Amino acid sequence: MAYLTKSRFQLGNQCSTKIYYDAFKDKYANTNSDNDFLKALAGGGFQVGELAKLYYENGISIEGSTDEAISRTNQSIKDGAKTLFEAALKFNHQLIRVDILDLTPNHIRLIEVKSKSCDGDNPKQFVNKDGSISSSWKKYVEDLTFQYTVAKNYFRSIGDDRPITPYLLMTDKSKTTSIDGLHSLFEIRTKNNRKHCQKLPEVNKQSLGDSILIEIEASSLVNTVLNDTVSYVNPLLGTKNFEELILALEQHCKAYEAGQAPVYNKLSLTCKDCEFKRNEADPASLKSGFNECFYHHKKWTTDEMQLPKSWDIWNARSKKKMLEENRWFLSDVAIEDIETKNEQWTEPIMGTPLSSTQRRWIQVENTLQQTPSPYFDKIGFESFKEKHVNYPLHFIDFETSAPAVPFYKGYRPFQGLTFQFSHHKMLADGSYEHSTEFIGDGKEGDPTFEFIKHFYNALSNDEGTIFRYATHENTYVNYAIEQLEIRSPFSDQQTQTYIDFLKSITYKNEGTKEIRKGDRCMIDLLEIVKNYYWHPHMKGSNSIKAVLPAIINHSRFLQEKYEQSIYGDEISSLNFKNKIWIEKGEKNCFKDPYKLLPTLNDIFGIDLTTIDELFEDETIGNGGAAMTAWAYTQFSSMSEQERERIFKALKMYCELDTLAMVMIWEGFTNF
Repeated sequence: MAYLTKSRFQLGNQCSTKIYYDAFKDKYANTNSDNDFLKALAGGGFQVGELAKLYYENGISIEGSTDEAISRTNQSIKDGAKTLFEAALKFNHQLIRVDILDLTPNHIRLIEVKSKSCDGDNPKQFVNKDGSISSSWKKYVEDLTFQYTVAKNYFRSIGDDRPITPYLLMTDKSKTTSIDGLHSLFEIRTKNNRKHCQKLPEVNKQSLGDSILIEIEASSLVNTVLNDTVSYVNPLLGTKNFEELILALEQHCKAYEAGQAPVYNKLSLTCKDCEFKRNEADPASLKSGFNECFYHHKKWTTDEMQLPKSWDIWNARSKKKMLEENRWFLSDVAIEDIETKNEQWTEPIMGTPLSSTQRRWIQVENTLQQTPSPYFDKIGFESFKEKHVNYPLHFIDFETSAPAVPFYKGYRPFQGLTFQFSHHKMLADGSYEHSTEFIGDGKEGDPTFEFIKHFYNALSNDEGTIFRYATHENTYVNYAIEQLEIRSPFSDQQTQTYIDFLKSITYKNEGTKEIRKGDRCMIDLLEIVKNYYWHPHMKGSNSIKAVLPAIINHSRFLQEKYEQSIYGDEISSLNFKNKIWIEKGEKNCFKDPYKLLPTLNDIFGIDLTTIDELFEDETIGNGGAAMTAWAYTQFSSMSEQERERIFKALKMYCELDTLAMVMIWEGFTNF
């Protein structure tokens, strides 16, 4: 049955056509098919749900098929059940599964569990100054409002007039856990080929220490959504408010179940990130809903679908405006579209870092002219090296985690910790080695302090320049400083030595004001890329995963060097032996080195490179795969052999991240 469920309502609220593609999962590809599980795993979302249940004693879990769950829920309510987990409430063609349904003789509490954290119960955190729901909370409140509306109608339909109060149950980042290993009380297991979380048999409420959860009574937030007469006006659907939106989307579900053709939503900038795209490299991939929408509205050919779009422009604020003016292709873009009020277009000057506007126009012009070679300001790069770089060079990359359920005593929900780093060291003559690495398995407790010790030992013996990629490493070193100041296991003298060193290589801001910058502050290689380099293969991305294959495909120096099996032989490596990094792929292009790493498909059902793509965000580096894989070793019941395979793969991934930085540096130096 194509019920209007919570997930379908969320899809339909974004784009009503998505309900059609979701209703026919066997026909349409969905890039998010594994996304929810992996993100919940990485962030601890599964554990939050199981943790919440332990605070509601004698609850009944509703299991089984959809029809069975509906029947069991109805019977449990009729029998006077006090608390239901995953209650299946059906009203007309609407169906919800309520995380926690707390039933008393005179009152019903509908509790939606979220792994998102809040800061205590301060109501101001959820709303803007004008009283509207904050954008960061809107989808969560809409989700709860949908469930509240369905539940209200369900209970009325069975003659139950008890008042219903909606709640959000979340982790509270103002609280810290009072026990070590809170996460280890829950495990990821596989049942009927589906992964799920469950508590260990001996775990009960008394095992949990101080609660890190908080209930937020959300009636006012729900009423704000229900009374909103602006946000849910949709001429295509004929809706004027939230409840009318529910009814309209319900009709879509019923129509699609009856075999009717899809109603195509208006195209917009959000289509860029549509999940209903097929893997074009896989002939067996399911159909693309994304392509079908554009063919319906635009009648674009396959070749036109492949043309560069105006939405591909890096960091352009005018994308929405261009699409509203029906300018979809990069060839429709004018200089005025990529300028800002404070930054007008001027010709780039060699030796001067590119402005954002210049970088955007280089992307537009060179892409349209099909310029095969990159833009590179050799003069500017060499000038930067002369002024700011001291040998030996150190290239570092961290892998980190910020779980909803803290791993260690004294940690807040979503508080960050570093469990791994990789370090390549390069001398003035260009020779280098994979010098140091560290990974904490979590078994002996918080790896933060072991990380600090190894990191200090690796980088404190000289004054060489340290390179990171993006701001991630700076952020997590500052987290490490906070931990040293709060609960260092080292002597006072050693603690101060570590703090002084870590502060010397970082900066810290408060708002827009810089309050500290070390005299050996790490240099961001991403900023060097933005200032001096662009390649057509990068399109609108500056992530290291885009830059590495781009520079490999134009640098003869890199191609000739790394098509040989010298890495892990002539070049020292801690994880590879005689590794060839340059291999020819399709269309005379070289393969992405990340595609040459072990996949662990049999453990995750998806390769680590794809996991990274699901988490892709150049502001946090490429930590999605590592974060997910390490979290899996912390939560799951697995053999030591499986755990060691994951740690081995993590070491390879992290080493390649710092090797990628080395290759980018070599490519620039030998351009």
